[in-house]
Amino acid sequence: MLKNNSQQRKNLFIGIGEGMLATPWSLLTQPGNFVIAALLTQYFTLNKSTYTIVVSLPFLCNAFQVVIIPFISRFLTTKELTLSFSWLNIGLWTLFTASLVLIPRESCLEVNIFFMVFFAFTSISGSLMGVGWTSWVREWVPTKIRGAYFGKRNIWMTGVNLSFLFLAKLLFDSAPKELWPFLALLITAVILRYIGITWQYGIRSKSEGSDRIEHNWISQIGQALKERNLLYFIFFSSWVSFWLTFMGPLVPIFCFEKLKMTSGQFTLLVLISTITGIFGNNFWGKITDKIGTIPVITVGTFMWMAMSSFWCFVTPDTVWGLYIQWGIGGFFAVAYIAGTFNLVLNLVPLHCKVAGVSLHLAFTSLAAFTATILGGYLIEYFLETMHGGIEVYRIGFAIQIVSILFGLLLLKNIKEPSRSEGTSIPGAFRTLRQLVALQGSSYFVNLTLHRSKRS
Repeated sequence: MLKNNSQQRKNLFIGIGEGMLATPWSLLTQPGNFVIAALLTQYFTLNKSTYTIVVSLPFLCNAFQVVIIPFISRFLTTKELTLSFSWLNIGLWTLFTASLVLIPRESCLEVNIFFMVFFAFTSISGSLMGVGWTSWVREWVPTKIRGAYFGKRNIWMTGVNLSFLFLAKLLFDSAPKELWPFLALLITAVILRYIGITWQYGIRSKSEGSDRIEHNWISQIGQALKERNLLYFIFFSSWVSFWLTFMGPLVPIFCFEKLKMTSGQFTLLVLISTITGIFGNNFWGKITDKIGTIPVITVGTFMWMAMSSFWCFVTPDTVWGLYIQWGIGGFFAVAYIAGTFNLVLNLVPLHCKVAGVSLHLAFTSLAAFTATILGGYLIEYFLETMHGGIEVYRIGFAIQIVSILFGLLLLKNIKEPSRSEGTSIPGAFRTLRQLVALQGSSYFVNLTLHRSKRS
């Protein structure tokens, strides 16, 4: 018993440590994050349609893994799935980092193909790695302490997140148009990730990761599809996901090209949004305990979009207003992700929890994938054919905001149940976290969500 307790403490310690080491890598590998956006569009000058295809790939892979996991899980245990695809993913990022000095800066077909192929492989390997970790972590984190443990883990990772953002700002401010700041950030993230993956081998569980992912897909999905409230909410989430990603990946490009912001200035926006998001998460968690998730989603999303309306008026001379917008918007944006997380778990019956969450992941991911490509194509088309400028982006932002606000009407058809059973599903809401990260808040980039007390 003493030996088991000692190993369990070691497992939990390693879990926190490797989470901290993985945070910079998680930040840089999110779709459309400002570092990769600046690298691809400002340094390597990718056009907008190619860039949005690159950004859309993680969303497509999030949906695709729902289909292929039942087949892969027949051959790999949860631990093997996690570690094998972790090594594949970080190996690809290592090759990518090393090859940056060899890639010509001028955009051409070969360069575009290289970036698309690279991000396709890293997206699918990252998605499969996430699924493996989601299942493996349940073997060595006891259910009774899971919420408290992930809460503590999140605090430590948030500290690393903020530190890495400060480092990024310092590097970009010192050399705003050079390649070496990007290389420094990528090398730092890759080295830390290598250490973290190696450290994970020290985790031991009773089954030694020999459990396999068994979802009984056909039966569970059939049962989940009978849940009317869940289907309504999946439709709502897909609608919001579509419109968030319609313009979301283009925000950094808009700031760089039309507002003439530097990478350092944009990093400061992300820092402010992330800090206010920390306070917002605590605040909205308490409010959810009192009034439920649907009111939190409604109020939070409405105020978030109200602040986002500044995109329709901002000019290079009023960029200072973005710091206010992102500060307040970051506070309200987390209401959407926290409320959505809790409501999905409330609506999904326990006997088909994994299938229900997977359906939510698949449909929201497909919506985000479609919108990302469509938004990039339309913006580039109108910029070129109509010789448009900042007005094209403003119209796009206006359509996005109005459509999301209109989508709030869909919530009136959903009846929120009151349920006290059930736990968190670590790693199962990647698309949800990616959507908020696209809007600028990196607070949720590598965190594990867990239920509020009311839920």
